Amino acid sequence: MPARYGGFETAVEEVGRRLVTRGHDVVVYCRSTPGQADGPDEHLGMRLVHLPAARRRSLETLSHTALSVGHLLGHRTDAAIVFNAANAPLLPLMRLARIPVATHVDGLEWKRAKWGPVGRRYYRMAECMAVRWSDALIADAVGIADYYQREFDAPTTLLTYGAPLIAPGSDRLAELGLEPGGYHLVVARFEPENHVDVIVDGYRRSGARKPLVVVGSAPYSDEYTGRVRALADHRVRFLGGSGTSDSSISCTPTPTPTCTATRWAVPIPPSSALSVRERRCWPTTSTSTARWSRIRATSSPTLRTSPPW
Repeated sequence: MPARYGGFETAVEEVGRRLVTRGHDVVVYCRSTPGQADGPDEHLGMRLVHLPAARRRSLETLSHTALSVGHLLGHRTDAAIVFNAANAPLLPLMRLARIPVATHVDGLEWKRAKWGPVGRRYYRMAECMAVRWSDALIADAVGIADYYQREFDAPTTLLTYGAPLIAPGSDRLAELGLEPGGYHLVVARFEPENHVDVIVDGYRRSGARKPLVVVGSAPYSDEYTGRVRALADHRVRFLGGSGTSDSSISCTPTPTPTCTATRWAVPIPPSSALSVRERRCWPTTSTSTARWSRIRATSSPTLRTSPPW
């Protein structure tokens, strides 16, 4: 935070600042970047807690969330949102502490080419654990909501992303030697599923006269990035991604997998309302009904405090 990297960060910023304006105390856990000073302690009224993470793709998210959960257990809140189903093995700790948890499940990570067989099996297991141990599931796309309904017979709350409307400017274009309407643009994280290599290769094979401007990068993607660049010709302009000097977005990525909030309600169902059709991942109980009632009782009257179905 501030949000300058990905969808999770933007979701936390947009939802968190709105909760703050409604009188809620919001705490956001941010990853520290080695060799760089931590960011601010507060942003848009949200309190920020900076904690380290293991700098390895397979361990970075889970290691940071483990430290965040440890901090959370010593600084209790009334509710928590956990981003990424990969963090599901840590959910039982919050359940034991009686902190209601909503999990933003993200996408189907087990289908991504960047993960090997072990990683894919882990993500499949984590999905099941997220369904079992979360008081609510959040999806950001209809396809993901349909997947959890189909595979687990588990309802989700759909929170789709948006973007602010801003007036276009031309100052940055002039710096890059570009003209309004005089270029093709690709903005994407450099991962195989986003097919940046296919786009660049197709453009190179075309007779297009306008330059192709590519904005994007990704951590741990040197091999894929090298392949994309090798496919380009002189017409392709790479501006980099977050944190690079050439990019039109100048920032330091600070992924934020966990967000907790004090005295605010998430529109979530009691676990007793969930049932399992194909994968029997957890026994249904009535404990979360009381947990949902407790969240609703402490929420602001301006928030929707009933389940959205």
